[in-house]
Amino acid sequence: GQSYEDYLKDNHTLQENIDILIKICEAVNFAHHRGIIHFDIKPDNIQVSDYGEVLLCDWGLAGIAYESCSQSLLDDDILKQVDLSQSIDLYFKGTAGYAAPEMWKKRTHRDHLCDIFSLGAVLYQILSKKQPGENLFFKDMHGPEALKAVCKKALSQEKEKRYQTAEEFLNELLAWRNGFATKAEEASFATTFKL
Repeated sequence: GQSYEDYLKDNHTLQENIDILIKICEAVNFAHHRGIIHFDIKPDNIQVSDYGEVLLCDWGLAGIAYESCSQSLLDDDILKQVDLSQSIDLYFKGTAGYAAPEMWKKRTHRDHLCDIFSLGAVLYQILSKKQPGENLFFKDMHGPEALKAVCKKALSQEKEKRYQTAEEFLNELLAWRNGFATKAEEASFATTFKL
């Protein structure tokens, strides 16, 4: 297939792009439930086939959250040889624009919320048609207010204000796709009822 970066340059509908982002979120959610954090989610690390399959690639910077890791993964002989403590807490990793603010700070604990920020950055690129830079200008986003609200929440500079799981972010995208209000938009009762 092609990279999602190239796919975004083609004239695809918002619905098609959100469907791909949903598949990416499913992959990230699957990994997080097994204690794996990607740390470098961006369109260049996503492949889209001609038949709609989506593959999240380049797990070279991935880290392991031991507290949520499955026992079978912890028993893996190859992983026992890797000094995983350094990969999560000591060094910068990721790609500028897609990396959460805490990724830039040395000796700052990095966790699955870094991936949530990166998913938000991909959504930002979908809505703005621009790669996210050091400064995100939300006025550049076009599209439904509901998705803009989801994007802003995922890109919060404060970890506590982001979605706390990939599944929460995924559910917001699914709600929008299926015609329901998202939690982030804080829709009125009338809007919720109408939808």
